[in-house]
Amino acid sequence: MALVREEENAMAMFNVVESNCCRDNDDTEEVDGNEVGIGGETHLKLHSEFKPSTMGSLVAANESREGAEIIHGADECYRRSLMMLQELGFSKGVLPLKNLEECGWVKETGFMWMKQKEPYEHFFKGTNTRVRFEKEVTLFVEKKRMKKMTGLRSKQVLLWVPIVEMGLNEPDEAKIYFKSAVGIGRSFPVSAFDEEKEKVEGEKIDA
Repeated sequence: MALVREEENAMAMFNVVESNCCRDNDDTEEVDGNEVGIGGETHLKLHSEFKPSTMGSLVAANESREGAEIIHGADECYRRSLMMLQELGFSKGVLPLKNLEECGWVKETGFMWMKQKEPYEHFFKGTNTRVRFEKEVTLFVEKKRMKKMTGLRSKQVLLWVPIVEMGLNEPDEAKIYFKSAVGIGRSFPVSAFDEEKEKVEGEKIDA
């Protein structure tokens, strides 16, 4: 009986909302962006451009960047990204992003982002994989691990698979693993990125 009554109440509320939404324009006038009926009842107008999920994402993104050290310019961003990789224990070749416009790092939370003008695709010869870096890559970093990554995908046969985590396997840290959004992962020897590392070191960038 309680469930039936709740359903009846829900239907009644739906009918009221539907009735208000279908009210003729002659019965209302607009005051301060809202519609006021003849009887003085106010009905909030819903604007199509308002997207709660989008607004929530923007607010969360802004909050996550609070207190960040923000760097601009390709050379400085690249140098800082190499310093970050070295500090976290990763090979310098895993994030070969040389045309960054902006990067930021909130050390208290580990949140980091990297922005570039256009998406960039890189082929790692050592792993025989092609990776796509979107215009913005975000991640949370900690020692020997990167997680909650966005903007990073790996080409698997005919599909681009989102990569959400990478880290060094314990205990010898001789392999680096990559985990997809569906939980499937692959591991490669750290030495597979040596060629990329040699390219970086050959450019004589002080990191």
